[in-house]
Amino acid sequence: MKKIMVFLIAMLFVPQLLFGAGLTFNWQQELVPDMAGWKLFKSDVSGSGYVEFIDVKFIDEQLVYTADKDVVVPGNALTKIYFILSSYDTNGNPSDATPEIVAEIDTRDLVGPPMPLNFKVKVNIE
Repeated sequence: MKKIMVFLIAMLFVPQLLFGAGLTFNWQQELVPDMAGWKLFKSDVSGSGYVEFIDVKFIDEQLVYTADKDVVVPGNALTKIYFILSSYDTNGNPSDATPEIVAEIDTRDLVGPPMPLNFKVKVNIE
């Protein structure tokens, strides 16, 4: 029980810094009559482990399609997130996925140095 309490108290004094990052994706699409949308998948590992990240519904024809999404990443780190995109029709039939792209989010320069230690003041009365 004492070990758990010490760990919990230590966690209070060592907060994990997290940062938000806004991602904007854009692409072009050759349309078909039964176009329904796109699914964007992400992974923390290149080439595998993709999970659905955004489902973008087709609304109307555009020259360029876009999607925005925020992510949370650890501070003082270089985070790589890998993405693929596929379109789908009204029956749910997917296209082949695009080649993988990567977002590199560098928060190493966003964190300042450690706080100073043993900060004191001495009063001298003359």
